[in-house]
Amino acid sequence: KEAARNLARLGASPIERLLSVLHDSEDSDERVRILQVISEVGTPSIPAILARISQNAPWYVLRNLAYILGRVGGEAQAKELIPLLLHENQKVQTEALKSLQRTGGKVRTETLLSVLPRADDPFKLQIVEMLGIIKGAGAIPALLELLQSPKSVMTAALKADLDVKICNALGSICSEEALPALIEISKSKGFFTVGPYPEKVRNAAHKAVVAITPQKV
Repeated sequence: KEAARNLARLGASPIERLLSVLHDSEDSDERVRILQVISEVGTPSIPAILARISQNAPWYVLRNLAYILGRVGGEAQAKELIPLLLHENQKVQTEALKSLQRTGGKVRTETLLSVLPRADDPFKLQIVEMLGIIKGAGAIPALLELLQSPKSVMTAALKADLDVKICNALGSICSEEALPALIEISKSKGFFTVGPYPEKVRNAAHKAVVAITPQKV
């Protein structure tokens, strides 16, 4: 621990060596200590971290790098998280998403929207949920288009889950721009009580309408 404090005081000098140890270490306690040291060094460690992200590193290394970047980076590094958001490993994706939430600032919404069309289907749900958490008003047109689009290669169950997430996000953002579509979906009915949207999607749309205009519903 004392050595770690001394290393942190040295600034960027030991970062390359620490990252190499992080890459090779099989000791979880050691990895945690290294992550702490690099986090204490702060912004001077960013260039070395970014250089490692660009390499073909194992997924568990990339997850750690995403974690560190979420503690030392800022808006300027948001675009560097895009390859990690699109990584094939779900744990890497999730850690990168957390880091973007922490450090992305004003560019979080546009970064997520740039990733959304290319993301794998299960991760789309997490991206949409994050857009609601950060109240990304700029995402409303894209979310409405995704919600109302009949074309999808997803399974029906996954599409329903995604539509629920979209309705929840629109309700969190609280923009009246989304009201017409949400009202239409919440009241949609089909023949033999089978509507174009599953019941849980209609219920989510209704809750979103209530969240946006509680005094009128």
